[in-house]
Amino acid sequence: MNSIALVISHRQSYCNFHADASFPLHQDLGYWPSPEVLGVEETSTCTFSLAVDDSMEENGCLLYLPGSHIAKRVRPHVPLNKSREDGHALTIHLTDEEKDAIRLAPARRGSVTVHDEFVIHGSNGNRCADKQRRTYVVAFRPKKVVDAERKIGFTHSHNDQVNWDTFNDLLPSNDNR
Repeated sequence: MNSIALVISHRQSYCNFHADASFPLHQDLGYWPSPEVLGVEETSTCTFSLAVDDSMEENGCLLYLPGSHIAKRVRPHVPLNKSREDGHALTIHLTDEEKDAIRLAPARRGSVTVHDEFVIHGSNGNRCADKQRRTYVVAFRPKKVVDAERKIGFTHSHNDQVNWDTFNDLLPSNDNR
């Protein structure tokens, strides 16, 4: 059995107050440079999301599509706005059958959800006027992947000095992104 040493790729904190601040359904790898761009064969991401507060349907808990990780392929993602420069959010299109299969992943304060880079997931906005939803996310990836990302200036920050619409220009034209 092969083993891969994983390192912390990035950490993020989310705090959703009463607002329609949904995070559209996506795959994490849809936001990141592809393995081809990075010159690596695999990305093996393991993302842990710690519920700092109770994360329930009414305050925008995680949504996911069961089994979406099995094919190990990145689906086409499109900017929610005109471009990634106009707004960072991406989304994917689902069939009606897939939309019906979306499930909630409520988590009590202190609970952790875990997913890989291929799981289709997102969250709805917080409908509670008196309850926030805070989440602390830590993602682990192979050191080789993290080093390759840093080499091209990608740190998983909205402040990265990369052209969000073109950093995958190096992909072959037949890529399914």
